[in-house]
Amino acid sequence: MFAGHVGAALIVKGAAPGVGLGKLVAGALLLDSLLGVFVLAGLESVKVPEDYARLHFLRFDFPVSHGLVAAAAWALIALAAARQKWGVEAGNAVGLAVFSHWPLDAIEHEPELPLAMGSPAVGLSLWHVLPLAIAFEAVIVAAGIAAYWPLARERRVGVAIAAAVTVAMTATQLFATEPPSVRVEAITWVLVAPIFGALFGWLDQDRR
Repeated sequence: MFAGHVGAALIVKGAAPGVGLGKLVAGALLLDSLLGVFVLAGLESVKVPEDYARLHFLRFDFPVSHGLVAAAAWALIALAAARQKWGVEAGNAVGLAVFSHWPLDAIEHEPELPLAMGSPAVGLSLWHVLPLAIAFEAVIVAAGIAAYWPLARERRVGVAIAAAVTVAMTATQLFATEPPSVRVEAITWVLVAPIFGALFGWLDQDRR
């Protein structure tokens, strides 16, 4: 589920209005794209639980992409690269967007996010109450829209609609009963950061 990550990117945008929203959305979803790459490469794994029709979520072994230390490292790498390309403000904002992924996932996932390689894993298991998890993501998105709203006039409606659609897409997971293909899911994760980054970057453009 990625609506909350889009909401987090919007919140960061509110704190760094000079940074393009597309960069922040791509950054907030970067760990999921890395997960897809590492699953396809055999470095991380995903399991479909036998009772998927009841749970509606997957189980992960993903210390390289989603461990706390790993998330901090990816955030620092993104920060350094963005600073080099776009300046200090953009670098700091992109780094923050990347790292925001970890605490949001730690709230929703089961205890499967390791602090470091081989360390105990954490997770508050909000996914076990999926309506509450989706409501949580909707609140993050609403906060993001509120943070973004004063920054733009013409483009804010399109951004708000697109962000709301991510909540609707996330909510469809409540009704998923057929076990997904792990490979298809992994390919989807690879594409999520560039596609949504490009979409929100386009929506955030001033077209005057």
